[in-house]
Amino acid sequence: MIGLGVSELLIRKAGQTLSGVDDWGQHAPPAEGAASWQAGQAEYELARAFFPEGGAAQVPPELAALLASSAALGGVNLQQGIPGYQVKLDGQPGGSLRCDLLALGRGREGRSAVVVEAWSDGGFGPLVVDQIKRSRPGSQWVKRMDRLGEALLGRRAAELGGLRGGLLQRVGAALRAAEGEKAAVAVVVFYEFRAKGGRGQQRGGNLADLDALSGALGGGALKEGVLAGPFRVPGGHDIPASVPLFLGKALRLLPG
Repeated sequence: MIGLGVSELLIRKAGQTLSGVDDWGQHAPPAEGAASWQAGQAEYELARAFFPEGGAAQVPPELAALLASSAALGGVNLQQGIPGYQVKLDGQPGGSLRCDLLALGRGREGRSAVVVEAWSDGGFGPLVVDQIKRSRPGSQWVKRMDRLGEALLGRRAAELGGLRGGLLQRVGAALRAAEGEKAAVAVVVFYEFRAKGGRGQQRGGNLADLDALSGALGGGALKEGVLAGPFRVPGGHDIPASVPLFLGKALRLLPG
C-alpha cells in the first residue's frame, strides 16, 4: 500500500547517487559546518535515519507512517531524496533557503514534494515581531516577511505577531519546491530527533511554535504522526495558490 512499510529510494545530490551517511555529509554538508556532523545532531541523525547501518537508503518507518496517515492525501511513496536542496524564495540578498531534505514521491494525488526539516533542540528562528523591532526600516528581511505573510496568510509582517519567520520560510519553500518540481502536493515534515528520556530545553517552545503555524493556516494543534491539511494559501509573490499543503511532525528516539 502506498506510504506504508519501509520503502527503498534513491538519495541523490548533483547527479550522484549517495551510498551512505558519509556520502551525504560529503556532498550535502550541514550549513553549520563539520562540527555539527556527529551523533545527536539533527542533520546527521536525519542521514542515519535514511541509511540504516549496512543497508541501502530507506524511508524511515515513522516518516512512512506519517505520509500514510491522511485520508485526504491518500499516502505518498517516496522515490528520491535530495539533501541540502536550495529554494529561491525571492531575488533579493538572502532570498534562498536550504532545506535539510526534499523528498519526491507519488501518491493518489500525483507527484508530491516533501520538505523535511530535521531538529533536535534548535529553534526555528526569531519571532517575526521581535525581528521587526531589531530590523532597520526597509530591511530585506521585513520585506521578505511581508511577501511571505501575504502569500501564505493574507497578512503583512506587522500582523504576523508570534509566528516564527523560519517556519514561514519553510512553508514558502515547500510550495515553491512543489511548483518547481511539477508536484501536485506540498508537504512539510518537522522531524524531531530526541534522546530517550531527554527533554530538550527548547522542545516545548518548538512544539508550541509548530502549533501556532498550523493554527495560523487554519488548522489545530499538530498530532505526532498525523498529517494536517490540506491547507490552501492565498498565493502571490511567486508562491503558488494552486498547490495544497500538508503539515506533519514525526519523532525518532535516539539511544542514550
